[in-house]
Amino acid sequence: MERYSAPDPERAPLDRRLAEIRMAFPKPGEFSGALARTAMSEERLRSFVADNLRIESYLVQRFDAAAQPTPDEVQRYHRDHPEEFTSAGRVAALEDVQTAVVQKALAARRAALIKDWLDRLRLRAGLTAPQVPKSPVSELR
Repeated sequence: MERYSAPDPERAPLDRRLAEIRMAFPKPGEFSGALARTAMSEERLRSFVADNLRIESYLVQRFDAAAQPTPDEVQRYHRDHPEEFTSAGRVAALEDVQTAVVQKALAARRAALIKDWLDRLRLRAGLTAPQVPKSPVSELR
């Protein structure tokens, strides 16, 4: 990540993300109660959210150019995911949802590239995912 040093996030996006978190707690006092229960201060939360925004910025900078879908990939995504573009039982024409299809195809491609990148990093580092033992109940099936 050092090669692609992501800058500290600007104040406005950070404030927006923190406001979104606060809005997830509809009743007065729930937000501060959640902070207290998790031993999290507003300052620590702000730092945590800033780090997440930096990581998101890094991933966009690192992978979005390579993840841009071709016109054929956009058409294929629209064809392979009709449920995402269906309203009132009718699949919208690609021309009508082009921007949404491109964004969804880009997100799917970015996620695949990031997964592959992380898998290769783990392999290079000699890390493996821990094996979860099978449940005796699952053995009976």
